[in-house]
Amino acid sequence: MDGVVSSDVKDKISRIRDGCKLILDNASSLYDEAQILGQAGAFQRCTFLHLISIEECAKIDSLGAAAKGLIIGFDLDLDRLHKNLTRHEIKNHINSWNFPFTAEEADHSAGDRDAARVAANKLKGEYHKLVNGIKNNSLYVDFDGVEYRRPLESVGESAALWCRDVNGEFLRRSELFLRLLDRMVEVPDGYKRLWDVWGGRIVGSKDGEELRGHLSAMQGDYASFTGQASP
Repeated sequence: MDGVVSSDVKDKISRIRDGCKLILDNASSLYDEAQILGQAGAFQRCTFLHLISIEECAKIDSLGAAAKGLIIGFDLDLDRLHKNLTRHEIKNHINSWNFPFTAEEADHSAGDRDAARVAANKLKGEYHKLVNGIKNNSLYVDFDGVEYRRPLESVGESAALWCRDVNGEFLRRSELFLRLLDRMVEVPDGYKRLWDVWGGRIVGSKDGEELRGHLSAMQGDYASFTGQASP
């Protein structure tokens, strides 16, 4: 029935929400443990734990998107999704979308979606190469073709501080996403109606101004049926 979410889907999104709570708790613990190592001067292992915490946050993004997909009617294979989320590269690609647009991507995003997609895919590869390289260097002896380098010589305090700041931002985003998942569980029929009304208009927007107008109206609708300001 239009506008009504089945009991099976409600159960699935509830389990997704509960799983994401556990993931966020683990990501937060990894952050705290990384800080202990950083305060002890163990910047290499500190960096590693921050990067693993960031990867945990990617799982919340992906599972949250899956919950939305289930509500609006997509038939998703959650087992396959969980298997994909064991891959570091997949999680890094997900996280790259939360980084600021490159100048090239920003130029294209207003009008040329294909060009924006190409730029975004390039960014995914660059982000994965960057963070995966830092993570490996924080654990293993590296060989650059000429000499061997210990983690102590490859990763220092500046890398640890950068990863700490990035991790803090991803944890903040994940906390907001978890609030959104809580509301999906509380008012799933309202979320389905929201997409039924606004989804096609947003996807079919011809330019940035039209898109912003639809998003603003959708946010007002969202606040109305949840009784709360949107996150």
